[in-house]
Amino acid sequence: ISGMALSYLLWFFSGRFVVLVLARLLGGVMSGNISVASAAVADVTPVERRAGAMGIVGAAIGVGFIFGPAIGGMASFIDLSAMWPAAHAFGINPFSAAAAGAFVLSIINLLWVRRAFEETLPSSDVRERVPRAKRGGRLAWLNDRSIPGLRSACWLNFFFLTAFSGMEFTLTFLALDRFDYTPRMMVWIFLYVGGLVAVIQGAAVRRLAPRLGEKRLVVVGLLMAVPGLLFIGRSATQSLFYTGLALMAVGAALTMPSVRSLGSRYATAARQGEALGQIASAGALARATGPILAGLAYWRLGSQLVYTIGAVSIAIPLFLAFSLRPLPSPAPRDD
Repeated sequence: ISGMALSYLLWFFSGRFVVLVLARLLGGVMSGNISVASAAVADVTPVERRAGAMGIVGAAIGVGFIFGPAIGGMASFIDLSAMWPAAHAFGINPFSAAAAGAFVLSIINLLWVRRAFEETLPSSDVRERVPRAKRGGRLAWLNDRSIPGLRSACWLNFFFLTAFSGMEFTLTFLALDRFDYTPRMMVWIFLYVGGLVAVIQGAAVRRLAPRLGEKRLVVVGLLMAVPGLLFIGRSATQSLFYTGLALMAVGAALTMPSVRSLGSRYATAARQGEALGQIASAGALARATGPILAGLAYWRLGSQLVYTIGAVSIAIPLFLAFSLRPLPSPAPRDD
């Protein structure tokens, strides 16, 4: 969180593009907070409630994606560089106010964590039981088999989020091409999707996971994403467009916390952070890869075909979901 705050402070003074890139690189390096939060939730949650707890984490993220853009949008109307032209020399730019808002929120978050967030795995000897050689490295999930079942869950997460992030990235292009949406109108698309994801993850996943189990929720979520992508790609009316968005949002809301819960349950108590870090690493790589592939395909093949390809590609994570290892019950623990 301290590193993220520093990245926003650097962004505040990013009058040059290279400084902005450095700020975002620092922010990316420091963006492992969700993995740590998920691991903490796994430490304190019984296995039968794990998916629901991960859903609450996802709901919090969804709410953040609703309020964050709203706060940033309002802050973007404050142009500090126009108010104080002399500040140009220090790198103050038209978006410095948005960076300042993000910096202040990060400091509030840091103070809250320092005050209220307790260590959930306090015994250092539990952590030290994990051999250092097994703690993985860069992109460890590509080849790591030391936690049975985790590698398949990571690949499932990668392929699903590649399709989902590609849809997110090209959504604004499609809304402009099909319905002449303005930037302000496009905000409502993401509020709609973020709101649905937050509600489903915060309410439905918590109730459905104990009854259906994580693997079934993943399968249901993936199956809902297929018509969602097809409807979006073929939408000639806004009603079909928003129906597709709803299916895609519900599919993502069921899939993502369930995958995190699967990764957590495959791992022992001492390796929760490692397992969820690998799940997050796969997701981060997907969010870097998906927009590039979808963007190139969108402009070369057209919107309808690229969304059809995305729907077909869901077959890969669906196959992985059916072939996942059985979950240990109860989950193995080192303590």
